[in-house]
Amino acid sequence: MDFETRYPEYADVAEYVRRANAERSIYIAHLIAAGVERVAKAFRTLADAVIETEREWHQLEAESFARHAAKRY
Repeated sequence: MDFETRYPEYADVAEYVRRANAERSIYIAHLIAAGVERVAKAFRTLADAVIETEREWHQLEAESFARHAAKRY
């Protein structure tokens, strides 16, 4: 069942309705894509922060080990 059959009173503006639905679909697709992009960027930022924290911890452990090893020898 197509739009003109289902809503005969709107048959004259059926093309405008199709365009509006297409434009709305495109708008929604862009919103979804932007949301996915922001979430991916947030995860990337979080991963970078975790990696940097891990590096800092490793550096602190290495410095601590070096200090203790220097005292012994």
